[in-house]
Amino acid sequence: MKDKSNLKRGVIYETILSTYNPDNTPNCAPIGIKYLGDGRVQARIYKGSQTLNNILFRKCAVANITSDPILFYVTALKTRKPPPVKYCKAEHVDAPRIRAADGYIELELMDSRRGLDYTTLNFKIKATYPDHGIPNIYCRASHGLVEAAIHATRIKMLLANNKVREA
Repeated sequence: MKDKSNLKRGVIYETILSTYNPDNTPNCAPIGIKYLGDGRVQARIYKGSQTLNNILFRKCAVANITSDPILFYVTALKTRKPPPVKYCKAEHVDAPRIRAADGYIELELMDSRRGLDYTTLNFKIKATYPDHGIPNIYCRASHGLVEAAIHATRIKMLLANNKVREA
């Protein structure tokens, strides 16, 4: 299937990867994915995580795209309040997808490299939904740039007032 993800090469996007546990129950965790180009993405996942174990076992995952901070919070901390996350089966890979996601990318594992603290996983994009491209993929870089610009103006003002230590 053609890659219509609208992702930019080299950029890390914050997603929620969903997989199945060995007992077929859904598992998810916020994980950044980096677009490599040519319909490929990469993720680095810390050793010992259930998500990593599931991906290595089933050779796939779904990158759920959302701009909902509560969904990131719930899946990161595995809290049941607010209400639990609802899933349905992905169409092209053996993994669940989050129903409330704005879009998702179905991923097939191509290869993995184990490092000291994490494993680098390279995926092939099998499908993207919606078909016309994923809107509003959260990327920390754009928000970091805004914060850096605000901080830079404070530094400039502090230096102008001879407050070097504060700057």
